[in-house]
Amino acid sequence: MTKGESNLVSHTTGKEERFSCKTCNSKVYAHLHHLSHKAIYNDMFTTPNHGPDGKIGEEFAPTMHIFYTSGNTNIVDGLPKYEDLPAAFGGSDKKVDEKYHSPQPSAVTNCTASCLCGACQVETVGAPKWVVNCHCSQCRRALSASFATLSGFDPESIKVIKGESNLESHTTGKEERFSCKTCSSKVYAHLHHLNHKAIYNDMFTTPNHGPDGKIGKEFAPTMHIFYPSGNTNIVDSLPKYVDLPAAFGGSDKTVDESTAKTCTASCICGACQVETTGVPKWVANCHCSQCRRALSASYATLAGFDPESVKVTKGESNLVSHTTGKEERLSCKTCSSKVYAHLHHLNHKAIYNDMFTTPNHGPDGKIGKEFAPAMHIFYTSGNTNIADGLPKYVDLPAAFGGSDKTVEN
Repeated sequence: MTKGESNLVSHTTGKEERFSCKTCNSKVYAHLHHLSHKAIYNDMFTTPNHGPDGKIGEEFAPTMHIFYTSGNTNIVDGLPKYEDLPAAFGGSDKKVDEKYHSPQPSAVTNCTASCLCGACQVETVGAPKWVVNCHCSQCRRALSASFATLSGFDPESIKVIKGESNLESHTTGKEERFSCKTCSSKVYAHLHHLNHKAIYNDMFTTPNHGPDGKIGKEFAPTMHIFYPSGNTNIVDSLPKYVDLPAAFGGSDKTVDESTAKTCTASCICGACQVETTGVPKWVANCHCSQCRRALSASYATLAGFDPESVKVTKGESNLVSHTTGKEERLSCKTCSSKVYAHLHHLNHKAIYNDMFTTPNHGPDGKIGKEFAPAMHIFYTSGNTNIADGLPKYVDLPAAFGGSDKTVEN
């Protein structure tokens, strides 16, 4: 413990003792006495920073799901789904299919929700207006979770019926969250920007969303919001919004669920940085003389994105541009390394592949599958033979407005 030990409060259920901040009620770590381990809630790490930008270190990536049947969310990620614990943790080692859960029919009238210890309770009238999974950094860090599942109601439809004096609130941005003073679990939030109150879906006791993994059809999430800000891919066919849908006052932009992630690229000295949403539309090795001479290299590996998907997040005033033909290249003033280019003829921006820091293409020679080049362009203009089985275009493929002519490897 390096800071604020006196500001921590603990609450124990079963064999797990959870430690929360007295000020904001967010959980920091837990003592798992049955496993003789302490566990930090993954989204609470600040070094490495798992909070605001959706990045997560390889060593921190989950390797399994435990007590999966007790939950109410299907996560299609290829990881093993244990009924309880793996044998190495003293469990049954039994696994289930990742699409285990299905919504249950229910007739909704009045519902109740409670904190973990039962000291605080709220009641609602009718079913939710909407149910969403929110991946914003505020929700993830406030709940010490991968995302928050919120059920939205008109403010007058939610009434505290027990323990009102035991609730305390903490506000970040436009969201005021209400937690129990005793167990620090969050019960509901007031979303002032949406003029709604939202109950955290797993806190419902009528219908009971807690112990048995069943969830009423009216409480099933219909979308994910602020998805690129998170660090978990959920394959469930629900729309994944960059921020909010238009009905909520957002941009209405969505990303593909299987590839949505945020990537960063940087110059060699780190003074300039860009961020992308999603993976590249295409990746090509360009052998044209302009690219070769601009980079002082045998060819340039370009990862193409829609222009609005590339955003300068650091050192914009330190970038200088130079245009040859229809390609505008942006370099760092300090170290002169090139970060990205605007390909005006293709209406794309392209990041030089080796400049990615997340995923890290620099020091270790590894490259993500989505970033692997699929072709060589302007191959005959170059001076290097590459025997890799990829198509070698004389200029550009037809899809890029070229002749579609290729030459032998």
